[in-house]
Amino acid sequence: MADTQEAQHLRVVVIVGLAGSGKSTLAWHLSQQGWAVVQLGDDVDSAVYKAALLLQQGREVVVDGHMYTPASRLCWILMARAMNEAAQAGTGIASPDSDPGVIEAPAVEHAAWLAALERLLRLLGSFRLGIFTSSSPFTVSRVIPMLQAASQPSLSLDDQVPLFADPSLIFDRRHTQPAPAAHREAGGKDWDTVKPLCTLFRRLHRVLLIDDDAFKAVLLANGNHVSAKGVAGQRVAGRKQNGGAVLVTNMVMSEGVAPLDAFVGMSDSDEGEGM
Repeated sequence: MADTQEAQHLRVVVIVGLAGSGKSTLAWHLSQQGWAVVQLGDDVDSAVYKAALLLQQGREVVVDGHMYTPASRLCWILMARAMNEAAQAGTGIASPDSDPGVIEAPAVEHAAWLAALERLLRLLGSFRLGIFTSSSPFTVSRVIPMLQAASQPSLSLDDQVPLFADPSLIFDRRHTQPAPAAHREAGGKDWDTVKPLCTLFRRLHRVLLIDDDAFKAVLLANGNHVSAKGVAGQRVAGRKQNGGAVLVTNMVMSEGVAPLDAFVGMSDSDEGEGM
């Protein structure tokens, strides 16, 4: 830059986008131009401190992380201002090759679950997707419109739009049963429930229950249960992983390693026997 005053203004670019949207690729390209890359993990304060040190050294910084909401990006703007106006902060949005219905994540409060929703939408050609939750019917009635709006944000909550889940496969707390006494005696909560597939489906040979609690599957449906520990995100090597990827990996692997008919479910003549 020819202007010496302008040259003093270092840039902090916060890359915003869903998982798999190309944030790290964009950060890598900037690093090839001399930018310092700060990976945003669970410890935001440490990442901000590291970025501030790099700015003090005269380095321009690109921050690689999700940060869906304006509130989650505010700390970077405040940090830039605190550098005696020696830094300017801005955001760059990575454009994922995916359904535009999930690109609105930065505008949705608490939108971390949208990454999982995006992956579920991609499965519609291979699976009939349902929802089996221990939540009350009232809660489900409030959440379903939110999911509809998130999958097609150009429409209002009043619009009748298709949901990614098959309406006939939406089950709530009324379809659950109290967890066994042994579970409660082992430290489980009194209000814990299990999800009995056998009462909902005549045959289970093409049914998978994805849940992060192993006790949710009743005895006769153990083989139909896919453990997706940390659907909302789990820690691996100290870092929180994207839960949507865990869930989808389990679903796809279960179908890809062997056809479902080969290793789960009951035939009509098997009813009542464990698998």
